[in-house]
Amino acid sequence: MFADDCLVCREIRDEHNTRILQADLDSLQRWEQDWSVQFNPSRCEAITITKKTKPVKEEYKLHNEVLTTVLSAKYLGVHLNNKLSWNDHIKITTKKASQILNFLRKNF
Repeated sequence: MFADDCLVCREIRDEHNTRILQADLDSLQRWEQDWSVQFNPSRCEAITITKKTKPVKEEYKLHNEVLTTVLSAKYLGVHLNNKLSWNDHIKITTKKASQILNFLRKNF
């Protein structure tokens, strides 16, 4: 079994909170063993959503692999960026709709 569309989040105010989040990821590894579920670290991403100019930065690990830090991520069909702006989602959605419309115009 594989776990799709899972999300772990925590408010990070200082380095103590980063350690708690890493502990959450570690307990998630124990949970996946209990339930025969696998998380693939190469398909997992870390995103920091904040408006701060100097956010707390940390590398998070799952199965001893550092998770890729991204500025934008797709979750349940919604594209989130690190500033919670809708611009990326709107741009990607309108591009996809335009491609479908052009396909339909070309073939019908």
